[in-house]
This record gives sequence, structure tokens and C-alpha cells, in this order.
Amino acid sequence: MTPLSVSNRLGAGCRGWRSGGSPGGIPVTHLFCAVALLFVCAGTGYPQYESAQAETPRYKVQTLTISVGAGIPQSKGDLKGFWGIGPSASFSFFVNVSRAVALGLGAEAALLPFNEGAFRSAYPTVPVQARDVVQSNLYVGAKFSLAPSMRLCPYMSTSVGASLLTRASYKNPTIGQRHQYYYNVGGIARLHAGLAGGVDLYLNRWLAMQLEAKATYVHNDPNVRVTSFMRGGFRLTL
Repeated sequence: MTPLSVSNRLGAGCRGWRSGGSPGGIPVTHLFCAVALLFVCAGTGYPQYESAQAETPRYKVQTLTISVGAGIPQSKGDLKGFWGIGPSASFSFFVNVSRAVALGLGAEAALLPFNEGAFRSAYPTVPVQARDVVQSNLYVGAKFSLAPSMRLCPYMSTSVGASLLTRASYKNPTIGQRHQYYYNVGGIARLHAGLAGGVDLYLNRWLAMQLEAKATYVHNDPNVRVTSFMRGGFRLTL
């Protein structure tokens, strides 16, 4: 029974009730059932519409993400030996090619502070020359949403691009010693690949919070190799 037919029968019943006869041949129990059905129809229509409206922005084609966090050197070498965890920031722009797949580009950078204590432990008699370094990455990548219709949506992403660590060098002036440099990192742009996992929490139709963990591998650089990033930010649907 459709809401329109229910309304027509209710109208006929009310006219019959006012005339003093049977309410259009409809028993009272049927009237109560019809009224209940109208409330059910009215109550179920809006949430379905609201749900559809809430899900629509997740499939729009352009998203902008800005996040901040920490950069962490991981591999054994000069970078991890003499530089520590530092603040990082990232920016990315992606275009959805389907409900679950997006392609885009981005940039990320981390300021890694020099660890004077580690240097003094390694070279107790050598004067400290502290130089902070910045690791920056430019990349293109793909993002794969694992549950695009959910408000809490986990995802994975891959990327490839160029990585540059600012130069920091401290030369050992003693001739014939095994170590020519106390440390010597950066200064050359190299190829890197990245793998990340995270979650988007949608706050409304156009804004989501994002938490992400990412690891990058710098090719052919024994002093850098793997750096990880832990960060959080906001994802804006354009």
C-alpha cells in the first residue's frame, strides 16, 4: 500500500465518520495501522536522503590535505647517528579517478636537529659543529581507500619522487686517518619511494581529519635510507 492510496482511504474514512456511518468501510484498527504506516514512510525517507547527501562529498574529484607531525631517521648511518626527531609538514593534492582510487602529487619536509650529545660521545676530543638539516621530498602517488562509504575510512598510499637532504659536512683534517669526515650528509637529490597507511575521519560534507604513518626509502644513500613520518592534519574536499 502506497502513502497516496493510504491518504485516499483515510479521506474517505473521515467523510464516512462525519456522516455518522462506518468510516468508509475501514475498521478502526486499519485506521491506526494506516496512520502508523504514514509515520514510517515519512520517517524513513529523510534519513536515506541525508545519508546519500553525506556520502556524496567523499566521491568528489579533488582533495587538499595539510598535515604536521614528526620526521624520524631510521637507518644506521650518519643521519640517525647525529640527527634526531624533528618537526615535519606535508601538503598534497589528489584527484579521484574512482570511488576508491585517487592520483595526485605532494611535498613533505622535516627539520632534523643536530644531536650534540651523540657527537660528543662519538668524538669526545673534537669540537662540536652543530648543523641542523632539512629532508624534503617531492612525489607523485596513488591513494587507495579501503572503505570509501564509511565515515571512518582507512587507506593506503604509495609514492615515488625526488628527495633532497641539505648538506652538512664536518671534515677531519688529520691525514691518513680512517674517517675523512666526522659527518658528511646530503647535498644531492636522489630517487625515493614511499609507503603510507592512515585513516580519514569525516567531520562533515567537506572536511575530514587525517592520521597517517609513512616510511620513505632514499635510493643509493647509505647515510639516509629510511625515514619515517608520523603526522595528523585535515583533508579538504574542493
